[in-house]
Formats: sequence, C-alpha cells, structure tokens
Amino acid sequence: MVRIALLASEASANTQSWLHGLRKAGADVRLVTLHPLTPGLPGTHVVTTARKLGKTRYLFARKELRALLKDLDPDLVIGYYVTSYGLMATLSWDGPLVVAAAGSDIGRTAGVVRAQIARFVVKRCDLLVAWAEHMSRALIIRGADSKRIMVLPRGIDTATFSSKGPVCRPASPFSIVWTRSLKPVYDPDTAIRGFELFVRGGHDAHFTMLGHGPLARHIETLTGELGITRRVTRLGAISDASAIAGHLRGADVYLSTAVSDGASASLFEAMACGAFPVVTDIPANREWITHGRNGLMFAPGDAVALANALTCAFESAALRDAAVHVNTGLVQTRLDGSRNSAVMVEAFRRMVQAHPLRARRHVF
Repeated sequence: MVRIALLASEASANTQSWLHGLRKAGADVRLVTLHPLTPGLPGTHVVTTARKLGKTRYLFARKELRALLKDLDPDLVIGYYVTSYGLMATLSWDGPLVVAAAGSDIGRTAGVVRAQIARFVVKRCDLLVAWAEHMSRALIIRGADSKRIMVLPRGIDTATFSSKGPVCRPASPFSIVWTRSLKPVYDPDTAIRGFELFVRGGHDAHFTMLGHGPLARHIETLTGELGITRRVTRLGAISDASAIAGHLRGADVYLSTAVSDGASASLFEAMACGAFPVVTDIPANREWITHGRNGLMFAPGDAVALANALTCAFESAALRDAAVHVNTGLVQTRLDGSRNSAVMVEAFRRMVQAHPLRARRHVF
C-alpha cells in the first residue's frame, strides 16, 4: 500500500473528491491542509503556521510542514495546486513529489507572480498531474518536461451521477441548471443576462442556480433589476451530491459561463446525468464538447450568443436526446473516478519504487 500525504485545501470539493477516490483505490492518504473544514477529523492534519499571513503562508509554513511530514513518513507527497500547496510541498519535501494543476493555477490569466512560481515548481517535482490536455500544454509553457506529465481527469462518482435516480424539476416546461460557484471566473452575470434575453424571446423556462460565492448579492440584485426573479431560483451551495444529481437529472440544459476552467467536474456530472451542456467556447470545454453534436458553445461574456444557444437547445429536442448517448459514453469510458483513481495510484506506486531516495517498504 502506498502512503500519501496530500497537501490541499480541505474546504475544496475537488480535494474531497480526489481524496475519496485515492483512498477507495487502496492508498493510505493523509490530508495536510492550511484550510480545515472539519477540525479534528481523523486523517486530517492542519498546518497552523502564520494564520494571518494569507497566501504568503505557503512560504512560511516550511518548518512546521517538514516536521509533520517526518512524523507522517509518507512514500510520496502530492501538492494540489501548483502555485499554492505545490509550492509548499516543493519547499518542504525531498522525496517523491507529485503536483497537480488547476486551470486558473497555470493559465494565461494567472499573472506574473504565479507564472514565476509555477516555473519554479514544475521543474522540481517528479510527476505532474494534468486533468486535461490543455492543462498539459500550459504546464509545458511554464517549463515542465512533457515526459513527467500524466494527463488523466480526476473523474466523477458515476454511481451517484447517472441518469438513474430521483429527479428534482421545477414546474416550468424547460429547465436550466447551474452548479458552479458565484465567482468572477464563472461569470454568473452573463448567465443571468443571457437567460433574461432568452425568456424575453418568449420562451417559458426556469433557471435553478446551485452554488454560492462573492457575487451572490450582485446576482440577486441583477435578477430583480431584469424582472426575472420568479424565473430564477437560487439554492446556494449544496453539499449533498445526490441532491445535485437530482437537479441535473431534472434539467433540460446545464449552463456554464466560465471564462477559464480546468477539467470541470460540474460539466462531467451534468453529462453523466443527461443534462444538455450549453457552455463557453474555451479550451477546457472543447476537449469534451463538440458544438452541435453533444452540446452547444458560445463566446465567453456574450449574453446574446448565450441566448441564441439556449434558443437552439430549446428548439432542438432531437439534438438534446442524441447528446445524452454521446455524453454518457464519454463518462463511462474516460471519466469514471474509481477507474481513474486506480490508474493514478498504480502510477504513484511505480514512481516511488523507481525513486532513488524513497524505495519504501510500504509499497511492496
């Protein structure tokens, strides 16, 4: 059994998903975090150094983290994301090191400082995990060796997210659902404005938004100003995966207006549940969605183009039905989280066995 110290934010749903997948695949994983969600949870270790230093804590936690990793004695350490926990792991660990990237972490919009940090980290780790091809290309631009990149989506829980199960659907004949956070990178403003143009065109529809974030109040105000409050239901953040799946099963369309993304678990979950994707035309989505075949795409920030895409989806029931078959096939063959986690754990085990400093008893 391979022993892993996963350095990541416990508050992230992506961390929780990956942590569960790695453990299910047979790895002994201990979570090390600066961002605890449930204090005292077994298997979770909180780094407390310099709580008030914000993002610079990743630099100043080195001494405490080194001592903690010595006690945990892992076979390898994973830092998730490159410019945060990846940096912290690189500064604190001399053994086998895996770093996983995220879209905003290494993309063109990351900023000068993040770009410099990324270059520092990617040249010093043994293996980089990229959830998608466009992220692999971004890592190479930052100086990574392509031979040290494993491209594999984290995947989703296909037992929970599937077309079979309870359905939650509003009374409206056409249902649109959103499962992203209300953050600038996901651009909920364009989602609301595009939806308003769509219903102004005479379409009877309802928009259900799952998710919370710093733009929540703005979205509430905007829906009122546009006169569509009764057509928009904001449910806030929902942690129950089964409930999210129910909303996706009950939706005709899954909507994402993200301006940047990695490998979107929200999109994969929608595909698995049979919701028709209407998403932005960005690299993260092009890898999975072929416009006019298994979804529709529109230019980021373009509310008019979004309204047109929703109109096309509304009028094309045959397209929506055909997309279900394509998307569920993609999920089954490429996005099964249990299968992908098992592949990762085996790759980690081989990496540790081959590492000159950490050929450990735990992995044989």
